Amino acid sequence: MFTEEDRADRIPQRELATALRNGRAADIRWHLHKDGSRSWTEGAMKPMYSADSELVGYVKILRDATENHTYESKIARLARVDPLTGLANRTEFGDRAKGMAAAAARHRQWLVLQLIDLDHFKQVNDRFSHHIGDMLLQQAAQRLRATVRETDFVARLGGDEFVVLQPDADAPEVGGTMADKLIEAMGRPFLIDGLEIRIGASIGISVYPQDA
Repeated sequence: MFTEEDRADRIPQRELATALRNGRAADIRWHLHKDGSRSWTEGAMKPMYSADSELVGYVKILRDATENHTYESKIARLARVDPLTGLANRTEFGDRAKGMAAAAARHRQWLVLQLIDLDHFKQVNDRFSHHIGDMLLQQAAQRLRATVRETDFVARLGGDEFVVLQPDADAPEVGGTMADKLIEAMGRPFLIDGLEIRIGASIGISVYPQDA
């Protein structure tokens, strides 16, 4: 059974019209069960004709596609997530930056970009091992998330490079205020496997549309 949203959009009527016009209509969408639960279902509909070529009805075959859809959705999500830190990756950053820049231009607002590079990270890898370096990156990502606003976007570009996007900025100067907070957060010691590790952060700031 079609969902209320699909019925409101006249999806059943469109499906019938497509099947009648093309001889077949196929789709993948949510369907309702009798108990009210939903499943992602693949369906195919065809018109039925009598021996006199008169339309007598339609037949539709449904197949549960929830498992495949869930798997595909997971793969699509993983393609945009950095597996080490759980932050967005470079691909997701590129798409999000375009969207935020367009929104900033539309609403005549500032968009601040903070490019963050961890200081002395190579020395951490060389001295303590890549395992410790990975754990440092994970803790650094957590600190970044905890420091920025909920509306800000954080991504890992690769290696020890991170980026923060600040939409709806009141003025370009807020970038400097946030950079100070981020530098302070990265300057505090990291405790990893009994080791106290001190690094730092270098930050470059760009403001849209002022610098773009």
